Amino acid sequence: MESLEQMGVVVPEVPRFDDGVVNLQESIRLMAESPVNEIMDAQAEDACADGN
Repeated sequence: MESLEQMGVVVPEVPRFDDGVVNLQESIRLMAESPVNEIMDAQAEDACADGN
């Protein structure tokens, strides 16, 4: 079985603290950032289309 990297899938780096422990708070922030940005962009486009 191939790893994701071997299949050509881009795997993001896992945020870690200096001692190597996974930073879950940063991981969650990164996962939430993308959909929040998409929602904000859509709302901004709607506001511009309405002429506000």
